[in-house]
Amino acid sequence: MPTPPAPPEPRRLLARVQKIMGGRRSANARLRQVVREVAEAMGSDVCSCYLRRAGNLLELFATQGLDRRAVHRTRLRLGEGLVGAVAAHGEPLVIEDAPSHPRFAFRPETGEEPFHAFLGVPLLRGGRSVGVLVIQSRETRTYVDADIETLQTVATVLADLVSRERLVDPVELAEVSGNVMLPRRFQGTPLAGGVGLGQVVHHGPATVSRNTVAEDPDVERARLRTAIAELTADLDHMAATVESTGGRVEREILDAFRLFVASSGWIRRMHEHVEAGLTADGAVIQVQEETRARMLHLPDAYLRERLADFDDLANRLRSLLANESEREPYPEDVVVVAREIGPAALLEYGIERIRGLVLEGGSPSMHVSILARSLGIPVVGQVREATLHCEEATLLALNGDSGEVFIDPPEDVLEQFRSLLRAGTADAEWHEQIRLFPASTLDGVSVSLQINAGFAADADQIVATGADGIGLYRTELSFLLQRTHLDADRQEALYSDVLRRAAGHPVTFRTLDLGGDKRIDSLETYRHGARNPALGWRGVRTAFDQPQLLKEQLRALLRAHAGRPMRVMFPMVANGTDLERARAVLKHALTAHKADGGVPPDRLQVGVMIEVPALVWQAGTVLRDVDFVSVGTNDFTAFLYARDRGDPVLTQRYPFLSGPPLTALRTLVKSARHRNVELSVCGEVAGQPLAALALIAIGVRSLSMSPASVGPVKTAIRSFWMGKAESYLKRLIRTSPGNFRPQFQNFVRDHGVRI
Repeated sequence: MPTPPAPPEPRRLLARVQKIMGGRRSANARLRQVVREVAEAMGSDVCSCYLRRAGNLLELFATQGLDRRAVHRTRLRLGEGLVGAVAAHGEPLVIEDAPSHPRFAFRPETGEEPFHAFLGVPLLRGGRSVGVLVIQSRETRTYVDADIETLQTVATVLADLVSRERLVDPVELAEVSGNVMLPRRFQGTPLAGGVGLGQVVHHGPATVSRNTVAEDPDVERARLRTAIAELTADLDHMAATVESTGGRVEREILDAFRLFVASSGWIRRMHEHVEAGLTADGAVIQVQEETRARMLHLPDAYLRERLADFDDLANRLRSLLANESEREPYPEDVVVVAREIGPAALLEYGIERIRGLVLEGGSPSMHVSILARSLGIPVVGQVREATLHCEEATLLALNGDSGEVFIDPPEDVLEQFRSLLRAGTADAEWHEQIRLFPASTLDGVSVSLQINAGFAADADQIVATGADGIGLYRTELSFLLQRTHLDADRQEALYSDVLRRAAGHPVTFRTLDLGGDKRIDSLETYRHGARNPALGWRGVRTAFDQPQLLKEQLRALLRAHAGRPMRVMFPMVANGTDLERARAVLKHALTAHKADGGVPPDRLQVGVMIEVPALVWQAGTVLRDVDFVSVGTNDFTAFLYARDRGDPVLTQRYPFLSGPPLTALRTLVKSARHRNVELSVCGEVAGQPLAALALIAIGVRSLSMSPASVGPVKTAIRSFWMGKAESYLKRLIRTSPGNFRPQFQNFVRDHGVRI
């Protein structure tokens, strides 16, 4: 048996590959040149590159050594043959004698039967195989670890460039693929209305390394060691902080993180990739991709779920390695594409440039959906594998009303979207015309329309929309934007700015509603040991665990009002005891404020958010001790139906426009009216014209919504006969306890209502 050739010097090969990929030749020409270069450097008779196509097909795109007539003709299904096995498992495969292997799939057009030794490695992006790089030799031989490492390193660079430079052009694919086309249109679930056009930005680590080939291995080794040390120190500091507060769940997670960082296997693999010629950044990315691919194939669901934990660690390490100069500036028009994202993370992309959000999961009542609606950002959720199909910087069009997503839309689709955007502008002009008109029905029923807000600048929308004030100011959004605790002075300045901008209009401040998916790193907002904190460990429940936080906020509010009328509302109140405890904290804060020489409000109004259905049966007690109540319909309906507010299927199956929620709410309306207590609805349905009309028909006279919803809701109200709808809705509630949106929608349209 001949002596196998020595493995090539990987850094020299990497440099040649990167130079080729940076050239100006066509995509296919560059790929052909790469496989020739690799075959020669690896001392192999064959080097081939297969790329993944729609329908989970692997197509031969370039080869050196096989019959070139097989290019774009030879295809294998995912899992078929040795190449398909590499792609399916996302791991390298070494075979001494490929034709004798039971998984060998013979393709006569390739002429590959004489080739025996086989080494295939996956091209990985996002933990998924986007292609396979293969080398083969006529002689029976075993490729050694150094060969595998070198080919993996080349595959890392090739996968990055294939994705980033769109080596696989959609037009070219359409010409060669017959009926097998890349999917360009997706149908998702509408989560926030409106249309948007912009460039795709993947939500992930804050930095993207554009240089994966190392110039000086010693420098890269030092950078990697320094970053790992910084990551370890960060985790140690976080663990010490959690230890002092007694957070058992977080402590266990951090302990697992620290063990993973200390793992010799993880660190060894990164150093091996650096030795093979990658930068420290590229080494972290490659190990992250390898780990994703391996964990996604694990049969144990719990272990697969730990992938998010590992991704968090890897992304932290990538951020530590990145320089400010490497941070890619966001385009002017951004469509964020994410598996999942929280409200705070969305805000980091810049409110002024976000044109849309596409999620692989998501539901209408998730807090990020609520935030997006308040900002007028269209959102489409439940788009399977969106992060895989939506390439970075690609033009994307989304319709948050229909749930459609178009990747690289053709000109006719673009024109449709431009028309929709122009129509939105025309609607905005109409809403401006009626801005100062009252929100009164055709039969003279007046309704107060207010806005939901979360930032000081939102208060400017009171005048811009013609609203009556701010019915819900979400104080936690500023904490989420800063991703940290705001001290009393900063809170006072913020609330003062809100009141100044409101210019005398009423503002209802809701105390911090942190917990669930609204978390900040510097605060312990989960109940220690809670199995499902998102179920309701929020609002006053977290505040009672940290009374100093609530006292600080209330004192900041008192100082900001400086003697003016003040409205404060407590979220997630479930019974009279919760209200009594919250009022006691407020009383303590007021006493301290006066002792410091502060001027008390000339009128202090206290309210509660009604999100917990138990308050329906305690209305007599609670309404006796408050000045106003505001119904949060998202949680109220979810808790009433025992459904997860983040589950879109259950949300659709058990909607607000159905018998139980409206019956319960009508009971509250009657109780509040009997006690002469103001009742409003500030949940998301208040901003939906059809649902808003249903609320008015059961007696609600105050609605609070996103600024963008004021115009459409006012338009609907001013074309609505409330008296006619009242009796019809009563009959619907009595006879159709399930979803009666279609019937009510037909009724209002038949009566000429503009919705």
